[in-house]
Amino acid sequence: MQDNRTIVFLSIDSAIAATHNKIRGISCLSTIESALRNIGLPLNIVVNTVLSRLNCDKLTSLPKWMKKHGLHLINPIPMKDSRLSLTEENLIRSLCSLLEACVTLNIGVYVEGVGECSISPQHALELLREKPPTVCATGGSTLFIETDGSCYPCNSSSRRLPKLCYGNAFETGVVKVWQSWNAKTIRSALSRSMPIDCKGFCDFCNVLRNKRQEY
Repeated sequence: MQDNRTIVFLSIDSAIAATHNKIRGISCLSTIESALRNIGLPLNIVVNTVLSRLNCDKLTSLPKWMKKHGLHLINPIPMKDSRLSLTEENLIRSLCSLLEACVTLNIGVYVEGVGECSISPQHALELLREKPPTVCATGGSTLFIETDGSCYPCNSSSRRLPKLCYGNAFETGVVKVWQSWNAKTIRSALSRSMPIDCKGFCDFCNVLRNKRQEY
């Protein structure tokens, strides 16, 4: 648990105890809050939040609760139970409200399915609203290594954009590749604008839209 690469998933469905406890079926929010106050380890904690009819109008207070307890990543999960699940329209509306609150408090959004990474809430909002992403929200914090040792910002760019190659891990080692002037220059550029060549096939974007492409 002392390895800061370890990710701990914590299920919190509302900052309101009655709502969270109802969804979980047990009175536990106060216990979780007590545990968080006493944790002395530098854990990477992701808050799993189910989106359902029971909490869709109470989500905006959750980012503030997270900030109070030192939590900075949220993983919104639509509830699949047909009795409590939201319509697509209400789901998008609830997600947008939650993400807008995350923007204000700088809470990141955890994305499962593509290397398990986080993106900015602004980027997630753009994807939900079907707006073209303006910046790359993952390339600055991820590293994809091909079988020949070549390193790229992500798995999508490795297949199509050789100009984004950081270097070769087999030749210089991963640390030197990551810290190289070339890699820093590329990451800086990605943080300012989304490369035009990335638009339309970015795997990270398509996962949020549930349109992941197969290669």
